[in-house]
Order: sequence, then structure tokens, then C-alpha cells
Amino acid sequence: VLVDTTPPTVRVGAAYLLFSPEGDGNRDVITLTHEATPGDRWEATITDNRDGSVVLRRLWEADRRLPDLVWDGLTESGVRVPDGTYTYRISSTDEGGNSVSANLEGIRVDTVSTLATVVANGDAFSPNDDNDRDTIGIFITGTAGTEIDLWQLTIFDSTGNAVRTFGGGRGSESLPEVVIWNGQNDAGSMVEDGFYRASLSINYVKG
Repeated sequence: VLVDTTPPTVRVGAAYLLFSPEGDGNRDVITLTHEATPGDRWEATITDNRDGSVVLRRLWEADRRLPDLVWDGLTESGVRVPDGTYTYRISSTDEGGNSVSANLEGIRVDTVSTLATVVANGDAFSPNDDNDRDTIGIFITGTAGTEIDLWQLTIFDSTGNAVRTFGGGRGSESLPEVVIWNGQNDAGSMVEDGFYRASLSINYVKG
């Protein structure tokens, strides 16, 4: 006769909850990790928070370590799930009838296309301290409502060498509406007369 009053235990985690399964190699999947004691059988589900429907189900027996679940945003039938919020749940019942479950909420799928635009407020300027067109404003725009991880605006000369770099940290507030360039390079020296171009790169949190 087996006497067992101790339920199995499980903890669920993930390095991030927001991902964009677009196939671009950047946060295309989410890895759901487990720390668990043996249970008779583990059942895991991912449900759509909009209607509670199960989009993915996995079953594992207890004869081996509970593996991580790598989700690529597809349903059981291989269809891409719609953008939205999802919940991961894993549960088990051991031989003594003791049960355990754990949830990871707030998993977000976001495949909305992102953009980055750069527009200068003029074609030329003369940074000679005469108070007439001494600087040029470079307006930068990202995708509204999409969290930004890092951004970088680089000024290149006509030979393709980077002469000035502006950058920002994490958070959507870190992307300014306009960057003012005074004609100096990263070392603080004035660049030579000539043609220059600006390039903007934005890393979004979702990938």
C-alpha cells in the first residue's frame, strides 16, 4: 500500500514574454522552462486569453526530466495564432492523487510590422557659429505603441565612414522626436564640407 501525501512541485519561467514569430531569427520562439519534481504525468496547455480556447497541448510521462517547451506561435495543426495574449498552464497528479499546477500569464504574440523613418528639416546647413543654420534637425520615427529596446542614428560621410553616432537606451521614451546635429563627429571635431547621410536602426523589444 502506497501512502503519499506529498504533491509534486513545479515552477514555470521564461526569459521574456513578448515575442514575434515572423521567421526573422529574432525572438521567433518563446522557451517555457520547468523546475519540477516527478509526477505521474504532466499536461501542458497554451490558451488564448480572448476566448479560453486551447491552441497547444503537450503530454509528458514522468519517467524522464520534464523538458522545456519551445513554442513557435503555432497551433497543434500548424496554424499561426493571432496576435494577442496567451496563458501557459502545466499540471500533474501523482500516484497518491496529489495534484499540482502552475500558470505563466501574459505571453504576448505581436507580429505587427515595424518601421523606422528618418527625415531632415533641410538639405544643407553651415555649422560656423553665425547663428544661421548652424545645426540640422533629423526627425526619427518608430512604430507607435511598440516598445523599443535600443535605437541608433548614425551619420555617414560620402565614403561610407561613420562620423557621428547617437543612441538611446531601453523604453519607448528613449526614442526622441528629433536629433540635432551640429556638424561635429564623435570626437567633437567639425566634419569636412560635403554630403552626408543618416541611417536609423531600431531594435524592438518583441524582436
